[in-house]
Amino acid sequence: VTSVSTGFATQLLGRLGTGAASSIVFNAAMSMVMERFQAPLRERHIGTVLGIGTLGSLAGAPFGGYTYELSQQLGLKQPQVLAFLPASLLMIIACVALHFVPHIAPDERKKALMDEVRKSTGFLNNFFGVYTNVGLRSFAIGSVLACVFGASNAFLCAGVVEMKARDMSAMVIGTVAIPAGILQTVMSYWGGKMSDTVVKQVALLIYCPIALGLGLFALFATSFLNPTYIVSPIVVSLGLAAASLGAVDAASISLMATLASRKGRGYGEAVTASEMAVTIGQSVGPAFGVFVAQLADFNTLVLICATMALLVSAGCAACLRHVSDESDGESKNALPC
Repeated sequence: VTSVSTGFATQLLGRLGTGAASSIVFNAAMSMVMERFQAPLRERHIGTVLGIGTLGSLAGAPFGGYTYELSQQLGLKQPQVLAFLPASLLMIIACVALHFVPHIAPDERKKALMDEVRKSTGFLNNFFGVYTNVGLRSFAIGSVLACVFGASNAFLCAGVVEMKARDMSAMVIGTVAIPAGILQTVMSYWGGKMSDTVVKQVALLIYCPIALGLGLFALFATSFLNPTYIVSPIVVSLGLAAASLGAVDAASISLMATLASRKGRGYGEAVTASEMAVTIGQSVGPAFGVFVAQLADFNTLVLICATMALLVSAGCAACLRHVSDESDGESKNALPC
């Protein structure tokens, strides 16, 4: 739809369809990885998939701009169509490759437990099953995801508004996010390798927001040295947020899946619960970032996000610090979360 239409309504419809399709594909892909691998290979493969996905997002924007300009030079009436062709080719390759993925036998005992849980709960509990069954621990994981993804999107959108207001070129604005994308790719792979146990996953979810908050506080302090310069604060803040979300992404998905499975919930539901938190951050972050930047300035946004990151880390530590690698997920001194 987005490739062959020029009207706002059809473009909006196409974007809605694209967003829904990407969420479905991502959830299915993560579920396939978690069903076919156990720790520590599971977390490493999750990190690899997330890193490759980040590379796609990093390369997609400039590639799309290049193909759009090429289409205009060729005189095509619908210049966006040319950008649709590579994506279609990749989709065909992916569909063919899926035929070679081996099927796994269903775990009848786990399926029976999941069916029993669903029969004993209502519609809302089925829809928000992971959050209602796991409790505050799932909300703690979700808050970390919403915070880091929201901060990243807030810095990106507020940074674009600031640079546009200062009449910076489109080339400068377009390259600002490239270092952050590279950092996120590297940290996604690293986070997958590091989160091979539940204890390490919890540590990443607690300490990465702390590192993000402290880094942003330091960036805010240095802003007084040259208050008029804006490119460096935007690049650094984006890099800090991208590194944090890359490090916690695989750990959060795996930990959410572990806690959900202990309550009779499936991997797909766990991934969906994580994606709901990510979507909240991606939805609220841009509007919040632009609002703060216009009301005050970009450095104030940095200060607010630093404070939020430390608060989220404290809440996450209170709820997750006693989560263990045991099958029941409880230790003798576990908090009532």
